[in-house]
Amino acid sequence: MAILDSFPQVEVTIEVNGQPLQEHRESDLIVDRPRRTLRYVEASNDDIFEIVLTVKKGAVFRGECIAFDVHVDGDYIGGPIFWKGSCDDEDTSQVEDGRIGPRNTVQEFKFSGLDITDADRTLPKEDERLIGVGTILVTFQDCRRVREVKETLQSKKKRKLDTVSEKAVKGRALSHSIEYAASEPRADEAVKIYKTRPVDPQEEENGIEFRYRSLASLRALHIIPMPLSLEERDVTTLSTAEVAELQRRVRDNAEWEERALKIKRERGSPGLTVRVGDREVELVDLTED
Repeated sequence: MAILDSFPQVEVTIEVNGQPLQEHRESDLIVDRPRRTLRYVEASNDDIFEIVLTVKKGAVFRGECIAFDVHVDGDYIGGPIFWKGSCDDEDTSQVEDGRIGPRNTVQEFKFSGLDITDADRTLPKEDERLIGVGTILVTFQDCRRVREVKETLQSKKKRKLDTVSEKAVKGRALSHSIEYAASEPRADEAVKIYKTRPVDPQEEENGIEFRYRSLASLRALHIIPMPLSLEERDVTTLSTAEVAELQRRVRDNAEWEERALKIKRERGSPGLTVRVGDREVELVDLTED
């Protein structure tokens, strides 16, 4: 779970099938900016995921609420609010599970592999279309309630990404974007929307950013180390199939070495001569010890 030192009572996780995705840092040597932190998570094609926001039991509220804003791929999704007193006795969580659509429907978040072309040039408006792609950003701060507003709860429509060039995504190792599953009805519930203002307008808001990438991209970025070869791993950790593969490699290598040694012996055999003009010349293998 991602936690800020400046605001430890708030936790944010990205979950698939109810399980938090493992989070990775760029390096333990990199120090986060004040009130900010960055985590990487692994994205798999078509995985439905949720963004889980938790305020811990006993959290200290400087105002009437802690107000959140959630963006995926640079697009605003929603602004959950945790009210003072709601976390006095237990941890309290809210889940952002998709885009809110018309007529009280929701379209769940899912990771979708990018359609990448190997064109050696960027495509029209590509930089604009890729702004924010590959990121999930959650910001929050202590706020005061101003008033209730009469607005329809609906997320902003997502930009259409289409095909992107390999040249445009290579530097950031982008592999996926966030798409939405088919619309599903949400249980009827009274949702009130409030306008809030920061307790301290001069104070920078807190932010937790997740960058989601494929396993191959995480390895290319050196976020996750490359796997050890079968020869380097502890044999007791190998599966039956991996043991069989390792045995095959050892056998193939032994056969190759045997053939190489046989050729070497033949070339260095005593009495092996060739005729040069009227003379016979004995061949000597200078590679012998």
